[in-house]
Amino acid sequence: EQQLNHLCVDALFNNEQSTLPLSNLLFEKTQGNPFFVKQFLNSLYQDELIRYDLGRDKWTWDLHRIEDQNITHNVVDLIVANLEQLSPGTREVVTLSAAIGNQFDLSVLAHVADKSVLETAHTLWNALDVGLIRPIGSLYRFFSNPGSNKIQPDEFKSKTQDWLKAGDQNFFSKIEYEFVHDRIQQAAYNLIPTEKRNETHLKIGRLLLKNTPLEQQDEKLFDIVNHLNLGSSLLTDFSEKTTLARLNLSAGQKAKASAAYDKAVDYLMAGISMLGDDCWQNQYDLCLALHSEAVGAANLSARFEEIDRFADPIMQNTTDIMDRVCVYGARIAALQAENNMVDTLKVAREVLRGLGVRFPKKATMAHVLFSLIWTMIRLRGTKPEQIINLPEMKNDKALAIIRILTDATATAARSEPNLLLLMAFEGVKLTLKHGIMSGTGYWFVGYGMLLIIALDDIETGYKYGKLTQSLRDKFGIG
Repeated sequence: EQQLNHLCVDALFNNEQSTLPLSNLLFEKTQGNPFFVKQFLNSLYQDELIRYDLGRDKWTWDLHRIEDQNITHNVVDLIVANLEQLSPGTREVVTLSAAIGNQFDLSVLAHVADKSVLETAHTLWNALDVGLIRPIGSLYRFFSNPGSNKIQPDEFKSKTQDWLKAGDQNFFSKIEYEFVHDRIQQAAYNLIPTEKRNETHLKIGRLLLKNTPLEQQDEKLFDIVNHLNLGSSLLTDFSEKTTLARLNLSAGQKAKASAAYDKAVDYLMAGISMLGDDCWQNQYDLCLALHSEAVGAANLSARFEEIDRFADPIMQNTTDIMDRVCVYGARIAALQAENNMVDTLKVAREVLRGLGVRFPKKATMAHVLFSLIWTMIRLRGTKPEQIINLPEMKNDKALAIIRILTDATATAARSEPNLLLLMAFEGVKLTLKHGIMSGTGYWFVGYGMLLIIALDDIETGYKYGKLTQSLRDKFGIG
């Protein structure tokens, strides 16, 4: 509040005691936000509630008049008032800019507004002048304020042709602007009639998809998909809906990879909604991929109550156990969350049996010792340091088995330690046959520990412990 009063002192050439009541009112209205302070002061000046008194040669104001004018306590209304003072053409372009996002480039905005680039750039100057938007970079300066008459259409056309001849097809997409504050963007967006918003977003999404080079689509994937999803209710073309379903699949996978699991579920649900009732018959791979990824994302986001929504269609429309592995993995996770150890291992055994891996109903030490001997025979002639040079595991079935083994290990460790060791031996066997992967080290830890405990082979057991750390380093696991 003290800093705000200093601002008033400097701006109005007055003393601190005189400006204190005004600065207190400013703080009450704006909470000290610099942009809102500026907007509020401009509003007071435009309404002549703050004015320069020539006779007294000083700035004056009347707090009672200011309060009597019922100036809103909501700064958004101030912003809307400023937006409404823009010329109709500028206001329309600014609202379309708000639909694009907090940042936008001249090329997309011109397409959305159905105007030339030159006309769009000139139209934005009014919004630049009043401080609602600001440029990013300096390229915007080529388009001088239309009032200055420095740029003529013929000159602009000539320059444009020069850029295009030079191969700079995306020059105008490099001319970018941004809203000064997100509340300005929201206020501008709210000026778009509700019934026009979906149509506007669909148009923006189509333009972004069409004009974004393939090699840049991943970078702008979320922007493209977000706009298309907002306008998806207007889609009728089967091909376009399928394209959007695939884009949502990619967006869901990208969001899941960055640990944005809730967002991933939303994208995947949107993708599923684009498919018809007959998608399992006509678009099996896409349908399965969307549902499988949704099961995994819902599991990772702990939205267990939603898993069946995605899992049930998979179980109803598939017969290959490989297509069902994701469902079993999610059910194991849900059962573990409920601390239901018996059913967790029951489901794990069931799916592993379907994948060709059988474990005894009750693992004993005899089973462990027998498997240990077989594992030692398999490893005969293979040094621990050689394993790290094995190829990476690619076999889908082997990866599915490893996934289920990994999902069930925590429960096995707590309720059936002997089963845990059998799982480790199975992991070692798959590694020797199909190669290494990020979780391979875990299986060799179990094997190395058993060598130390059961056979007192500390040296070899230690080497397998070192192998585990080397594998973690190789796959970038901290």
